[in-house]
Amino acid sequence: MKKILVSFILFSTISISAQNQTYYRLIEYAKKAPESETKNIEDLSKYLARGAKTKKELVQLIYYWICLNIDYDIESYVNNTIDDVSAETTFSDRKSVCAGYSNLFQEICLNLKIKCEVITGYGKGYNYNGGYLKETNHAWNAVKIV
Repeated sequence: MKKILVSFILFSTISISAQNQTYYRLIEYAKKAPESETKNIEDLSKYLARGAKTKKELVQLIYYWICLNIDYDIESYVNNTIDDVSAETTFSDRKSVCAGYSNLFQEICLNLKIKCEVITGYGKGYNYNGGYLKETNHAWNAVKIV
């Protein structure tokens, strides 16, 4: 029993260490994207593809790059002045709301032949008052990485 427990702890430690190494490698790659590779969505897509060993890592890189480089447009959200949430505008302005994030994520995935859908739905966020939401107000992505 003691050998099994020691083996389990050793395996778990090695597994967690490998996951952390992958995480840090991907984050650093996304952080170090040169300006020359981020002038347009297509170039960015190619750059991200070079940093991934698997589809899962590629999806993670897309996520990390967006998190590190696109600001949430709080002013537009609070003032309800959200105009253009296209992938191109989100990329060029480097800010948007959830729909812009989702559209950019989808566009990069499409460039890389990864099946990705934007899903809209309801989120109880900043102005939620406890009532029923009449219109969708949030966006997410779903990807197929099999």
